[in-house]
Amino acid sequence: NQLKSAGKKIKVAFLLRDAYLPAEVTKAIAKHDVGKLVRISRFSAYAASFSSEEEVRQYVMDNASSERFDDIGKQLLLPEKIRASLTAEAKAAEKPAACYMQAISRNYVMKAILQASQQYRQRFFKHLQSELQLENDDTLVFVDLGYTGTAQNKLTPIFRKEFNIDIYGCYLIALHTPKWQNNRAGLLNPACCDD
Repeated sequence: NQLKSAGKKIKVAFLLRDAYLPAEVTKAIAKHDVGKLVRISRFSAYAASFSSEEEVRQYVMDNASSERFDDIGKQLLLPEKIRASLTAEAKAAEKPAACYMQAISRNYVMKAILQASQQYRQRFFKHLQSELQLENDDTLVFVDLGYTGTAQNKLTPIFRKEFNIDIYGCYLIALHTPKWQNNRAGLLNPACCDD
């Protein structure tokens, strides 16, 4: 209601599985559906978010120390053949994580990742258009349990840039993130609770 009164055109997505109960409670209180139940996983949010080499490198830097190279490659939407080759190369190296980082930076690998992410993002957006009647210039409201709001954090910059869509989070718990109060609300939040 605050977003609507600020002149925003909103579409509400209750993120399954965790937001099923909040959707039912909201429906019972409002006496009508307030939004749609939508599946947006962390995997899909990351997969749709890679729009620059720097974002890809940051993701790999954050995860390479796990040495789960095949899983990292799947998240980067790399084809099986490339994924298997890079994984084998990294596992055979003296410093597997550093080797994998270097391999990801190869032009053909980076091109494959960015192209796959862009295609995934287009399909992802069409899915949201179909499910929510989402349009450019809308404000997409994610309702979920929350915490750091990974899906919101990953999708907000690219949705703003490519579709002129802002994403706002309505969470049960909103942990402290930089400028959290600008784009999310939480029943439990940093204004009333510490982490």
